[in-house]
Amino acid sequence: DTVPTLKVRELQGNAIVERIVADEIEDLQFEFGRDTNGDGIVDDFVALGAATDWPNVVAVRIRLISRATSNSPGYIDDKTYDRGDLFAAASAPSDGVRFKRRAYTTLVQLPNVAGPPRRTAREAKRWMISIASSVETVMKANTSRPL
Repeated sequence: DTVPTLKVRELQGNAIVERIVADEIEDLQFEFGRDTNGDGIVDDFVALGAATDWPNVVAVRIRLISRATSNSPGYIDDKTYDRGDLFAAASAPSDGVRFKRRAYTTLVQLPNVAGPPRRTAREAKRWMISIASSVETVMKANTSRPL
């Protein structure tokens, strides 16, 4: 199968099960916005590996690149796709230049971010589930439009 696919692996009982979330997703990146001074406003964005202070994460920027399932004769994708300051720019692989792509970016603000009490690990997990749901909603909204 040559169609890029976004998948998730979940623990179900004692087994890890893989399921498809969406077809046509070639790239997905997350940037975590931190409030470092307690005013509820994003002061900087960091990649997942650098996001160690989860209670200070107040927003998530999601960057997604989708790709058509079939190539377009005569079309050459010579674009460079901006993936923000935290990730290198992307371009079509040499064997995939005939596929049309779209880039999407959205910012998800996390609820109840300012002031005490600080968020627990359980609340941070709920936020991540909310973010995943937002990504799925964005993808569903854009799958009905032709590339």
